[in-house]
Amino acid sequence: VNLSCWHAIVQESHIRDHCKDAPLISLVLDDVGKIDPEVCSWVGKYIAPKLVELSVISCHDFTWKQLKNMLEVSYSLCWLCLRKNHWVTDDVVEQMSLKYQKSLQHVDLEYTKISDNALFHIGKRCLGLKSLRLDCCPRLTNAGLVELSRRIHLNSIHICHNVNIEDSALEVLLSSSSYLTSLKLTNCPKLTDQSVNVLHEAL
Repeated sequence: VNLSCWHAIVQESHIRDHCKDAPLISLVLDDVGKIDPEVCSWVGKYIAPKLVELSVISCHDFTWKQLKNMLEVSYSLCWLCLRKNHWVTDDVVEQMSLKYQKSLQHVDLEYTKISDNALFHIGKRCLGLKSLRLDCCPRLTNAGLVELSRRIHLNSIHICHNVNIEDSALEVLLSSSSYLTSLKLTNCPKLTDQSVNVLHEAL
């Protein structure tokens, strides 16, 4: 269900009829402005109970309170993308990791304001996580990545364009993630040839 272009004109009957026979639902909100509270209530009523994938991208006028209310009766989210939203903070990640700790497998937090605390919350609770995207999160440091690596074993991680990630964190990540098959590191200026050697040894 992609409400990105239709949220301003959609009717309750449209959402109800579209979702009534669907066993599982994926919801996309991309570059959406303010959403009518009534539409949010319809999403919560008809979509949230069957929701397994959620993408909220570049929704700058959206708020965490709105999203939280929409997801009140959602319990089995597997895929979460909150990319490019200034309101996505460590507190938001903490609450999402608490709510979906048993179901989350894929998380995308690219271009958000999260810090190492967010990785601590994810690592502490979301032990079934398979992939994580953290591109362009300038507040992340070695400490967060090391803490995450000690707790969960990822198949895929993207940490491109992060200026504080160093060789030591990458070494811990690789040594503790035996299932890792995809790693993207573009434009991490503190990584050196030492990381290249560690990657070569891990192959």
